[in-house]
Amino acid sequence: MSREDWRTGSIPELPLLRMQKFKTQKGASMAVEKELIALRKDYKISQKQISKAIGLSEEQYRRKELGQYDWRATEMFAIRNYLKPFIGPRSLNDIFYDKTTQNVYEAS
Repeated sequence: MSREDWRTGSIPELPLLRMQKFKTQKGASMAVEKELIALRKDYKISQKQISKAIGLSEEQYRRKELGQYDWRATEMFAIRNYLKPFIGPRSLNDIFYDKTTQNVYEAS
């Protein structure tokens, strides 16, 4: 396999690898968003309130919460800082880390 194969994408397995990566990211992403949604609902915080606090439009926040777009690091820190009075000194991992895949990787 040469550099040319990688650059041009002429590797037979490449589409399969891309598809697997997409499925993994989508599955992990939904678990993360479910945790964030649960926290927000537990403390009765609306999407409008949190989106305004972190500097996103309500529509942008909604799409990110639904897993349609990825979170930026600055947004994750802003959300954690906004939730800090409610959740205390919990880390970003408590909000944005996929707890379901942790068990899969620990078992292998």
